[in-house]
Amino acid sequence: MERAEVPGASEQMELKRLVDQYGNSLLRTCLIYLTDWAEAEDALQEVFIRTWRHIDLFLSGDIRQEKAWLMRTAMNICHDIHKSKWFRHINTSVTLDELPVHLAAVLPEDHALLIDVCNLPERYKQILLLYYYQGMSLQETAEVLNISKTAANKRLHKAQDMLKGRLTEGGGDE
Repeated sequence: MERAEVPGASEQMELKRLVDQYGNSLLRTCLIYLTDWAEAEDALQEVFIRTWRHIDLFLSGDIRQEKAWLMRTAMNICHDIHKSKWFRHINTSVTLDELPVHLAAVLPEDHALLIDVCNLPERYKQILLLYYYQGMSLQETAEVLNISKTAANKRLHKAQDMLKGRLTEGGGDE
């Protein structure tokens, strides 16, 4: 006797695989981007709602770079949250005592760097998060941000220069 497949089971298994494989990484990226735990969780939930809507593309293999697709979706959602009317009326600068516990659990020597990354303008924070934090190549980062590789390279160097300036002003040795 043949075993009948439950409708939607393969879709559910694919979504579970994506959540298991990329969920924590996406959540941490959203958390660094938004510096608010509840907002980051909401953003992650929205990423996987959108993923579910396109799960057939994952199953068919039409989406070859899963991580890039998920990161682009997360960045777009974080951007939308960041530019929302509510978010514009709050102070988004971050200090060490305001960091969520999950972010404050970095090495003490990395606290200043993390705070400086959180306080960068959105376009520079994005490039640093994707390139350094997610370990994406410059080409992958450019694709996620929907910019040319040359523009990504320029933005990355500008972000690095901004961080160097902030760390130097803050009394860092580097």
